[in-house]
Amino acid sequence: MHNADMKLKHAAALIAYAFASAGLFGTNSADGQGFVGDSFGTRFEWAVFSKNGKLIKVLPFDHVSAEPNCEAAAVEKATRGDTYENWTGFIAPDGHTIVEPKFPRAYPFTEGLGAACTKSGSWGFIDITGKFVIQPQFSNAWPFQEGLASVQIPGKGYGFIDRSGELVIQPKYHDPCSFSGGIAKARVKPDGDWIYFDKGGQEIEHSQSWYDPGDGLVFIPERKAFVDTSGTVVARSAIGGTFSEGMAVVIDKKCKQGYIDRTGKITIEPSYERATPFHEGVAAVEIGNRKWKLIDKKGNVLFGGRTFASGCSFSQGYAIADIDGCSSVIDRSGNRLCTFKRRHIVRQFGNNLIVGYDADAHITEHLEPGASSHF
Repeated sequence: MHNADMKLKHAAALIAYAFASAGLFGTNSADGQGFVGDSFGTRFEWAVFSKNGKLIKVLPFDHVSAEPNCEAAAVEKATRGDTYENWTGFIAPDGHTIVEPKFPRAYPFTEGLGAACTKSGSWGFIDITGKFVIQPQFSNAWPFQEGLASVQIPGKGYGFIDRSGELVIQPKYHDPCSFSGGIAKARVKPDGDWIYFDKGGQEIEHSQSWYDPGDGLVFIPERKAFVDTSGTVVARSAIGGTFSEGMAVVIDKKCKQGYIDRTGKITIEPSYERATPFHEGVAAVEIGNRKWKLIDKKGNVLFGGRTFASGCSFSQGYAIADIDGCSSVIDRSGNRLCTFKRRHIVRQFGNNLIVGYDADAHITEHLEPGASSHF
């Protein structure tokens, strides 16, 4: 293969890794959310199910936004009349309404607070009762992570506030990302280099490329190394990814992907088309032809070598996997707890599931019981 072709393939592999890490391949994302079927032209209704497939509550909302570890999901309800308006509120994992839809926009609760927008367009943070505890004053705001949230100051850039609302990192950035392992990234100029900094705003490194930090480390391609929050080189690698649970995905010269530990030692040889970060000791790897398997940290194939149509990720002891074109809830013992059929969306929410299903069919048509059955 010519050098130019190899470089192009290598670049494609890097892009593929970025998407796989973000959970953007296939029908199930790396954060444990799943989707089956074409959503275009489909009107979804929403419900809360247990992970064993028991219907808990049908939801009277038009859309639900939830993450596996969020404390309250954001729900949207449209008012239809002379004008069409969308209002956002919040529900608990069991489906009961915590805050009635009254905000034009809002994000799911994290770390006890939710970012919400007022009718005037200002953003602040509310508590679980819907009361603003950090008053609306920002042009934009993102959820808290590791005790800090990025906010845009009117007429300025993005900075970070703590849970008291105090500005702890000055508003001079563009395109900020949340903290992970004590490191965040952003740009000073919209088209400038990425800057990595710690929770005190101390800049660690600059890079023309972006890699997500994890486990207190971030990969800097110009240095061909992973650095910690002090900028000290911890592990060297020609090409690296994001650390999770002490291991990071790397890509070799043949564009195969494997894993290294925090010393830079290869722990699982690069042999996969794509690999994703470890969560709860399990990672999804593509073996070829869009066939995925799950492995442990020693590289052992789990669940009897069962293949999946896309990657999946464990959270709180279970994952949503694409099995035979359907979203199945699986546990760490290899049990298929239930399966959702037809066109639908399945998202983890605490220890339960948020399910968006085709409103043209009865809700029971979507569920196939399968408690404690091995796949």
